[in-house]
Amino acid sequence: RVDARPLEELLRAGRLPVVAPIAIELASGAARLLNTNADTAAGEIAAALGASQLVFLTDVEGVLDADRRLLPRLSAVEARALIASGVAAGGMIPKLEAAVRAASAGCATRIVDGTKPGALAAVLSGASGGTTVEA
Repeated sequence: RVDARPLEELLRAGRLPVVAPIAIELASGAARLLNTNADTAAGEIAAALGASQLVFLTDVEGVLDADRRLLPRLSAVEARALIASGVAAGGMIPKLEAAVRAASAGCATRIVDGTKPGALAAVLSGASGGTTVEA
């Protein structure tokens, strides 16, 4: 569960929140800190904030099909199928799961090669590239 209020307050104040993906587990009356997957946290935060866009910067050009070709667009159903078939593996699985979660809240997600100079600026200015995951 994400409490979006502190983030919304920071955004309203013109601040850019930087979030460490730490969760708290309350069990037997004791609190324990948990290291949460950053991709999972990003998807949940995007959904809680009602974000219009979520961008994952990674070290590959985007989501690839079984023949290692870039898939420029995916629906949530297609993303789940890539995971179920084993085509999406390793670190791409939590990115796609987070993208599906964000998409369920109306947030488009882009997965792009963040090793390229200016990758984030290009995405935010509307340039093509990478993979877009939508509901």
